[in-house]
Amino acid sequence: MAQKPRLRTIPARDLDGLQREIQRAKQRFDLPNDAPVVSCHEAERDGFWLYRYLDNNAIANTVVDAASIELNRRARRAKSDRLDVAKLWTMLIRYHGGEPKLWSVVRIPSPVDEDRRQPHRELMGVKDER
Repeated sequence: MAQKPRLRTIPARDLDGLQREIQRAKQRFDLPNDAPVVSCHEAERDGFWLYRYLDNNAIANTVVDAASIELNRRARRAKSDRLDVAKLWTMLIRYHGGEPKLWSVVRIPSPVDEDRRQPHRELMGVKDER
């Protein structure tokens, strides 16, 4: 019998907490420590530091365009992090199950290319503050 998804809240940028939760999940499901881990998240303004961290720690991560995430257009869409996580989780399973065109995967820029975009982001932030 399938178990319910294991939802945990981890404070922003708590990378040690993230690693602890991954290890706890592997223990819960009786997986070996070297079992592969896959994840996904929406592309955000923060850049791609999280992708690079996960990639460096052998976690297969997919960064998706938020506009490509499917939603029911007939119903009023409730908005909450819990609903977003559930939707991303089911779509991640479908993606790895063989539906590659399910969403738009974001191309990860090199750190140099990403740094070139930073002055523009800082300018936009200053303009917003003004």
